Amino acid sequence: MAPESAVLTLGDGRKVERGQTLRSLPEKRDVFAGGLDGRPVIVKVFLDRRRAGVHFRRELDGLHAFHNAGIAAPEVLYGGSDADGRPVIVLARIGDAAALSTLWQEADPDQRIKLMRLMMQLLASHHLAGICQTDLHLDNFLVADGLIYSLDGDGVLAQEGALDERRSLQNLALYFSQLAPDQDPASLGLSDYYAQLRSWPGSLVRARLRPLIDAARMYRWRKLRSKIYRDCTAVVHQKRPGHESFCVRAYGPGLPDVLADLDSSCPADPARRLKNGNTATVWRLGFGDRQFVVKRYNVKDRLHGVMRTLKESRASISWRNAHMLQMFGVATPAPVAFCIQRTGRLNPVGYFLAEDVAGISLIDWVAEHQGEPDEVRRVAVMVGMLFAQLRRLQISHGDMKAANFILSDDKLFVIDLDSMRLHRYRVGFERAWRRDRVRFDANWHDKQSVLEIMREEIETAAGN
Repeated sequence: MAPESAVLTLGDGRKVERGQTLRSLPEKRDVFAGGLDGRPVIVKVFLDRRRAGVHFRRELDGLHAFHNAGIAAPEVLYGGSDADGRPVIVLARIGDAAALSTLWQEADPDQRIKLMRLMMQLLASHHLAGICQTDLHLDNFLVADGLIYSLDGDGVLAQEGALDERRSLQNLALYFSQLAPDQDPASLGLSDYYAQLRSWPGSLVRARLRPLIDAARMYRWRKLRSKIYRDCTAVVHQKRPGHESFCVRAYGPGLPDVLADLDSSCPADPARRLKNGNTATVWRLGFGDRQFVVKRYNVKDRLHGVMRTLKESRASISWRNAHMLQMFGVATPAPVAFCIQRTGRLNPVGYFLAEDVAGISLIDWVAEHQGEPDEVRRVAVMVGMLFAQLRRLQISHGDMKAANFILSDDKLFVIDLDSMRLHRYRVGFERAWRRDRVRFDANWHDKQSVLEIMREEIETAAGN
């Protein structure tokens, strides 16, 4: 693709002045801001040699379906090819617009309810018009002047006549599954408004939605899980003899080179490391203006190396579980990269990188505040909410040491994810849940008042 300062020539001879790159998928698609005939525009160039035409046509057809149904969407200014024969769509840029995802993150509870009501109106309009948008993540909507614009034409399935109840509720559940599980009560409450817009009984919609939201959430996780282990929009995959790495693309093109020799960033002085152990070594790594934490899973001896070749790497498990928690809205340091270094067939060393979260461990915080019951209860409420999220999702942690929880800016983060498990069956989860509770209670065996407060708030939020 031409550099950012270049001019893109359309098939009809007009010139698009290229501005900021908004999204770049190598050999698949480039999206950038620009100018056409004095108007600010967004340009999508489809690069896939085999399927560019398919994606171009889907995108264009979906946008036309929005417009034909009277649904707010960007105006299509050009749909054709550029001078090199690549499919191109030029859209009018929506002024003073913000991504729904950004507004959602910044909104207070009342503002979120207003945004959800607007989304119920929009999705009801979609469904009544026979439109099913299959990729409902919040970045696919823009908000401007109190109106929500639908962006993703490629994910649109359109039919004659309104969607039936089954497809409508499945699509509504897919939208609700984008939100954190602690939003489910609000989602189910707002479903009454959707039911009213469709002239359906609200109680019936609520009863059918709950299991559909759970199913949609697991569907989204299965899709994401397959992507984090290959080169894709979000992840850079590199492989060469003795080394393999997966890195979140957003951290920049230079990071994969750093991953090739992570041991060189480990402080020689053990006192400067965060952890020294037989099975794991942990240290901080500076990259640009960011701070990461590196966890190296050590191989203790030859037998341990043999065993590691027969099992999934603990670094890989941490990488996967960090993405899972992020998607489900459970606070954990953002995953950055996962690497495997092999110096021999039986000596695989795994590395997991996450963003550094500045804060204090729960065990240290309690040691400083155990004489302040109101403060302990305030934090115990946060613990209870976290436990409730994990219970709702049937996730066990596997090592509930209080040192594995970090308090940062009045938010509780969970770390050390290599024993974490998402349970398919309730019976297995309940057993693991009881073990997690016993281990967590053991943190406070010599602090009876803290134990009582923690138990009370966990049971209030999450149950036994």
